[in-house]
Amino acid sequence: MEHAVLVGEQRPYCTALLWTNGPADTLAASIENMNQALSHPEQVSKASSTAGKS
Repeated sequence: MEHAVLVGEQRPYCTALLWTNGPADTLAASIENMNQALSHPEQVSKASSTAGKS
């Protein structure tokens, strides 16, 4: 993970923008690994990548 921005104040959920230099599958694996250490409300529930999209 290179950079992250988290937006959630005054919102019913948080949104994160994540930047990485690696492939999208590496990002997915990192999120899955991170979720193992978090409680259910803290976990990332949805993720998508714009890698390779223009």
